[in-house]
Amino acid sequence: MTKRMKNPMVLCAVIVVLLVTTLAAMQNQKHSLTQEEATPIKEGTMSEKQREHGKLYKEYETGKKLHDLTQKIGDVKLRRHVGTPGGDVNEPSIGLDKFLQSIACHADAVVMGEVTGKSSQLTENEDYIFTDYYVAVEEVIKDNPTAHIALKTEISVTRPGGKIKLNGRTVEAIDDAFQLFKIGNRYVLFLRFIPQTGAYKTLSSTSSFQVQVSKINKSTKEHLYAENELENENAESFLVKVRAASISSCVEREKGNAK
Repeated sequence: MTKRMKNPMVLCAVIVVLLVTTLAAMQNQKHSLTQEEATPIKEGTMSEKQREHGKLYKEYETGKKLHDLTQKIGDVKLRRHVGTPGGDVNEPSIGLDKFLQSIACHADAVVMGEVTGKSSQLTENEDYIFTDYYVAVEEVIKDNPTAHIALKTEISVTRPGGKIKLNGRTVEAIDDAFQLFKIGNRYVLFLRFIPQTGAYKTLSSTSSFQVQVSKINKSTKEHLYAENELENENAESFLVKVRAASISSCVEREKGNAK
């Protein structure tokens, strides 16, 4: 009787081990899927749109071509830390409403949408990386008068940074002021139109926000003037403020046009 009972006990132990192993494997797979995927590229091969966008990042010039760096040291990781912050932490907040009104006034368009894909490429001088993100538009909060944005369409938004495969090597560029967007995440974006390509770039480093149900995350490590208020926002209340800011009159712009 005792001998017969040993087999089920051993079988039970094996099942437990397999279950733990499977769960661990699933966790590792989930973790790997959340990592930034590298875009394989071939030097000298890019679309006209990418070629135009590559010209937008001259301030990122390092004088060292990434091709040469991969030949010398293998995988390359570049990082730009936050420089001049978007707001002095010692200055009083101007209020979230006024902050949103300011950036909405200067934006050509304001949308909320989900990032559905991306493609990274070398900048014009081949010494840095930029990424074009594909955003499925779920709400047009402020339309672009120059180029109408329709609901459920896809727009392209270019930002510095990204990850590529170059000559079999991984090259990653991170700008803490412009944190990388994640596929599947939803964002509210204050945008500047790029007439040459019909795409957009974010208005500034402090004008992109990841939207979650219970909280809003800024997509930068820079300090915001309205930092404290933003921490207390949820999706519903934040969107109400963004909509209100986007339809309010732009006094500063009107003054500028009158000059």
